[in-house]
Amino acid sequence: MWLKERDLAETTYERYEGILRNHLEPTLGGKPLAEIKEATIRTWRRKLLDNGVGEPTVAKAYRLIHAVFATAVDDGRMKRDPCRIGAFTSLRLGEFAALRRRDVDLNLGELRVRRSQAELKGGRTVIKGPKSEAGKRRVAIPSVIMADLRRHVEAYAEAGRI
Repeated sequence: MWLKERDLAETTYERYEGILRNHLEPTLGGKPLAEIKEATIRTWRRKLLDNGVGEPTVAKAYRLIHAVFATAVDDGRMKRDPCRIGAFTSLRLGEFAALRRRDVDLNLGELRVRRSQAELKGGRTVIKGPKSEAGKRRVAIPSVIMADLRRHVEAYAEAGRI
C-alpha cells in the first residue's frame, strides 16, 4: 500500500484509500511508475470521467497520483512527473469549477479564488469556502494563456458583474 495510516488523519486516510482502491489501482496499480507516461495519465483520467466518476473525485485521484509521482521525482526514481494536466496555475480543480466571471480580472491578469466546489457522497456538488483564509487568494494568469482566456470569456461567460 502506498499510504501509511499513521501519516494521515483518519478521514483523509479513508478517502485516499478509497481513491487508491477504486480509481488508481485498477488501471495504474500493476504498472511500474517509470512506464506511466503523460498519455497514460490522460487516458486514465478520461476513462474515469467517461465512466461517470465525478469531476471532483477525479481531481482528488489526480492530485493523489501527482503527489506519488512528485515524490518519485524528488527521490530520484524518475526524471519527470507524467501528471501534466492543468491550466498553468496553482488552482485546484474544485477552485476552477467554482470560478465565476467576477473572479476573472483580464485587465490585471489574475483570478480571485473565493470558493471551491466539492463533491459529496452520491455525486451531489456543493460550493463552499476555502479551508482557511489563506485559501482566499489572487492567482496570476500566465501571459501565454491570456489571449485564449480572453476569447473564452467573451464567447462563453455569462454577462454580469466584472
